Amino acid sequence: MYDTLLDELISLENEYIEKINQVRKLDKRIKTISELQYYNKQPEVILSYLEYNGKSLIVTADLMIDKNGQLNNMRFALCKLLEFNSPLELSFIDVKVINYSKFELSPIKYLKIFDFITRNEERNKGYGQILLNEFLRYVTHMDYNKDLIIIGELSPVDEEDLNNKKRRDYVYKKFGFKIKDRHLELHRKDICLRDT
Repeated sequence: MYDTLLDELISLENEYIEKINQVRKLDKRIKTISELQYYNKQPEVILSYLEYNGKSLIVTADLMIDKNGQLNNMRFALCKLLEFNSPLELSFIDVKVINYSKFELSPIKYLKIFDFITRNEERNKGYGQILLNEFLRYVTHMDYNKDLIIIGELSPVDEEDLNNKKRRDYVYKKFGFKIKDRHLELHRKDICLRDT
């Protein structure tokens, strides 16, 4: 009987410790989310908040609209939240919006990735994949042309290092991109999203 009571006590103590750890994680998350108040004063919109390898990360989007009200460019960034409310940009994707017509509001024909860069010291940590996934998730929810195509040209700099080229190509193909020569193409209907 004593052993049974002792086992129950140990089990309850383990449950208590687990609940305490859950509360600590939630407290940390609440603190981080409340600190986002500062960041929301910037022109970018926060698309998502996630925790990755013990770090608090946000994905932002900055949508640039011309004087005619047409979407021109988009910039997506993955930022690490640091102390003192100063986010550190780890990776970014710059996108040019190409419409069917330049002279009137018209559906988007292409999204052209013209820059996709991760800070040198932050490479090989999965940040580029996280950002690409969040960018593509955004594209799948855009209320635009269903035949939208994402295009891009691969950097010749990446071609110099065979390992970097293989890693880069693997990431793009993982999300459904087709690579021909140094050109990228992905139809919206073929996007393969990942769980983050």
